[in-house]
Amino acid sequence: MIGALRAGLIAAVLLAGAMAFAHMLTIPLMLTSWASSAALIAGFRSSPGARPMAVGLGHLISGGVGYVLLMARPQIGFDLLLLAPLGAGLAVIFMMLAKRYHPPAAANAVIPLFTSVVAQDFALAVASGALALAAIATALDRIDGAKS
Repeated sequence: MIGALRAGLIAAVLLAGAMAFAHMLTIPLMLTSWASSAALIAGFRSSPGARPMAVGLGHLISGGVGYVLLMARPQIGFDLLLLAPLGAGLAVIFMMLAKRYHPPAAANAVIPLFTSVVAQDFALAVASGALALAAIATALDRIDGAKS
């Protein structure tokens, strides 16, 4: 019971910080991947997907896929119904090849396709979110004495 309360409190605090950050960047949909990451980091500390390197690099890899698709969309001309699954699939492939699989990060490959975000703002949001989430996972590892 105490562990569940602790995890819920940590996830809530992480999400409150993410909400403030997303509001500053005017990219509210980033909350979907960040909230899922916060839940995984807080609730399943021993999961390989909650490790700091998986969190940080998973978001960067998936965000990179999303950025490329966002920039290439006018040239590719694919419909969103085709690009979104392609983005998620590519994000999973690249995260797994890099051995940095963080499932919530796959949303980063899809988010820019459904928003009117400027590419540079999206890149900033992904990079800073990845850094912040990885730093939080590292801090929790140090508190818990876990190995990253």
